Amino acid sequence: MAANPLADEGGSELLEGAAARVSTECRVLSPGEIRARLPRGVKSVATPAGDEALSRLREGDGSFYKGNVEEGKRLLLDAWTYLKENPQSLPSEDAQRAGVYRSLLTLLRVFGKDEPGAFDELSHWLAIHMSDQTPSVVLLPPVLAAEASKAVEQASRAQVLVSSPAPESCMSAAVLHADGRAIAGLPASGQRLVAGDHSFHVSCDGAASWARARELSQDLTLEAPDMEIEPAVCISKDSLAVHPSVSNETRVMLATRMARWLDVDGVVLVPPRSNEGVEGLVIIESDVTPSPWPRILTWGSLAMSAGLAGCAAWAAERHNDEIDRMATGVIDTRDRASNWQDVSIGCLVGSGAMFAVFSTLLAIDVLDEPPPPLFPIN
Repeated sequence: MAANPLADEGGSELLEGAAARVSTECRVLSPGEIRARLPRGVKSVATPAGDEALSRLREGDGSFYKGNVEEGKRLLLDAWTYLKENPQSLPSEDAQRAGVYRSLLTLLRVFGKDEPGAFDELSHWLAIHMSDQTPSVVLLPPVLAAEASKAVEQASRAQVLVSSPAPESCMSAAVLHADGRAIAGLPASGQRLVAGDHSFHVSCDGAASWARARELSQDLTLEAPDMEIEPAVCISKDSLAVHPSVSNETRVMLATRMARWLDVDGVVLVPPRSNEGVEGLVIIESDVTPSPWPRILTWGSLAMSAGLAGCAAWAAERHNDEIDRMATGVIDTRDRASNWQDVSIGCLVGSGAMFAVFSTLLAIDVLDEPPPPLFPIN
């Protein structure tokens, strides 16, 4: 049995609590094993960790300009460390993005004094992920503003085109976002972006898909997300969270596809004890190896059908030989010819019956195939 807390960052206590509340003799996968199976580059857009990073960024900016330089620098660094790996957490509204950009320029000012490597890294990141903003001498000393502008100019020289279809399940217009910013309504074709690593997600009906990291070095067509499942599940770092308002039908679909994705035999959603706001997830993995006999019987019946068809053809040929011998008028072989004819008919009927068995078993096997995986398997 595999257990996953369905919590936000570092929800090991919730993980252990969810697993402890399910009685089973199956094996329990550790959090590390679950973490290894989480898809890379796929995260939720709205998470408490993202909100905290933006909050620390504002606090750090305020502390820095109020004279508490060290505290401000610490908060700005903490926020930048998170946003560097999670650009999907950047806000979409223009005013909020401008505020985040101003705060990161404050950190750029700090780096500009004695950390040229960090200055280059942050200025390059801003040029790629916040290309809708521009550095200014109003926010930076002239020398640093010139260096930051140079990074923007260099990044803008390499651009690619991004296209994306619209999700099927959206009732309202869907919008494609890159690094938090809305860049196009869907379907979209040939949206120009600065080359580099970006995080894409889709919003519609007041909900957001998972963000998917993509390295853009050439033109790219994105895949449409599953808007029935993705907004209902928060995926962050090494954990998952199911929103309490998710319908039972969606829960069943989610659990079934999660089992396929993690290659396990079952998933149990465990309600929270209090107002934790998430559900525990326990994933059952049986130690019993699936029986090979259904597959053996399926393909064995096809082999028997082919063999009996060959038998029918051979017996028919023998029947024709006996008829030819009677044509000479030397010997009467009607009984033999009749016997071979009976054998041919019997084999032919048997072949048809075994083929019908094969078709039935194959249909059962196909219909029993699990649904597509929750996450794309690369």
